[in-house]
Amino acid sequence: MINKLRFAAAAAISLAIVLAASRSIAQELVLTVDRVTGASSIDNQSGAGVEIDNYAVRSASGQLDPFLWNPLQTSGIAGPGWEAANVSVNQVAELNLTDSFVVTPGASLSLGSPVAPTPLFGTEDVTFEFFPVSGGQGAARVNYVGRRNNLILTVNPFTGAASIKNEADVTVPLDNYAIRSSTGSLDVAGWNSFAASGAAGPGWEEENPSFNQVAELNINNSTDLTTGTVFPLGNPYNNAGYRDLVFEFTPVGGAELVQGIVDYVGAPMPGQTVRIEDVSIADLSSQLGGGFNRPAEFMLDGSGVNVGAGSHTIVPDGFMWLTAGNGFGSGTDTDPFVVFDLGQPRDVTSMRIWNYNEDLPNRPELLGRGVDEFEVLVSENVDGPFNSLGIFSLDVAPGLDDEDFAEMFPLAGAAGIQFIKFDILSNHNGISYPTDLTDPDFAFAGLSEVQFFGPAILPGQPGDTDGNGTVDIDDLNNVRNNFGIFGQPDGTLPGDAFPFDGRVDIDDLNAVRNNFGVVPAAVPEPASGWLLVAGLLPVWFGIRRPMTGFSEIENKI
Repeated sequence: MINKLRFAAAAAISLAIVLAASRSIAQELVLTVDRVTGASSIDNQSGAGVEIDNYAVRSASGQLDPFLWNPLQTSGIAGPGWEAANVSVNQVAELNLTDSFVVTPGASLSLGSPVAPTPLFGTEDVTFEFFPVSGGQGAARVNYVGRRNNLILTVNPFTGAASIKNEADVTVPLDNYAIRSSTGSLDVAGWNSFAASGAAGPGWEEENPSFNQVAELNINNSTDLTTGTVFPLGNPYNNAGYRDLVFEFTPVGGAELVQGIVDYVGAPMPGQTVRIEDVSIADLSSQLGGGFNRPAEFMLDGSGVNVGAGSHTIVPDGFMWLTAGNGFGSGTDTDPFVVFDLGQPRDVTSMRIWNYNEDLPNRPELLGRGVDEFEVLVSENVDGPFNSLGIFSLDVAPGLDDEDFAEMFPLAGAAGIQFIKFDILSNHNGISYPTDLTDPDFAFAGLSEVQFFGPAILPGQPGDTDGNGTVDIDDLNNVRNNFGIFGQPDGTLPGDAFPFDGRVDIDDLNAVRNNFGVVPAAVPEPASGWLLVAGLLPVWFGIRRPMTGFSEIENKI
């Protein structure tokens, strides 16, 4: 009974994509939803059976249709004893007070079509939850599949190429759009606007382009984007930047700004140097908390930086890393360091650093917290041994938020390494580390932003459509969402699986099918991974199962 009460309590479950079977966890179920038809099913993507006696599908905005729901109570596919509970446009749910059902690995339980098709330019807010009979709360995911009813900004994060595509089921007249980046990750020089290309017809005008925004407006005309239409925009994304683009437009005749969808897809070019993404902090001496907000992660996430301008904010909290100092509160950091994790072995050829840029009137010691000399050491393992690449020195930051003070350093001898350590030797307040001094300024040391660069990892895994070396649900969805389109055979066509041929067709589907579950440096297990996916293809490719009638429901909770 306690389990039933837990089920009755609402819980927020984050939306996520389905993980490949080889990386799934026990007690995980996925709600797969077709955006176009609303067909939905509960799928077991884990490697073990999941015993359930309850589930709930919810939508805060009322995107559910109970009359198209085919509950387990009606279908009987999960055995007897199921009863509907609190059914509305905001929730469809069932509870089994007398029995339970084991969803075996790879099994799929159809729920009919309880989710309304995604409205034009609409949001998707369906959530899914269940409480396993074994206790606790299960890992419940929602995976939307099928064409999205919106305009899509497709971006190749390696080459910077971008285009606007209409995936809506109607023609969309467009007379304005804006692409924004809070981290200054736009490249105005690479942007090929409608005004410049003429591809979208006459009347288009650029609106104050910068590293933070490229936008256009057509006062006298509009351009009709029919379903499937693609308009290239050149290369407006800076591949040294961060994936924070926002795509917005106001529909012709509409009054409200609409947010389109941004897709990062595509592969790097051979020999291309790129910013190494997904870098994290593996270890550090300290970071300032206790009412301050200066953790080391802020060095890696683009917060406060303008990549194109090379500048950085002067506000420290929320934007910079600072050690806890020595003698400040409980801080006892006398020998500051930080270790970066590249996520996997990489060749690193250079690094770009913004020094600590905090500034207030009559407080010169704040900029003095910036790192002066530091030793760079690298290793294949977090525990070492670390090999030194030499001692480097940073200039004092300017204390301005509109000046380019990023410093680029070449790195030699950093091949096949995963961990990079900065051993800080001194700051610009005259402190040499290690130290037992508390003055000047409590021996603080800090940095604003750090980036690492190296050769791109080229796609070489058959079935991989996004250049990350894995073959998973993202690749299958890329094929599904772009099936039948043509383009260049260079890895920039969304859904074109390696080896590239400039078409998204049955060959790409088979490449994903035959390699599903492959991860970098792992032994492929395509057969078992594909078995878990094969049952979902009727939903992904819009094939609907026959619906049974909707029976009258009594509330049980």
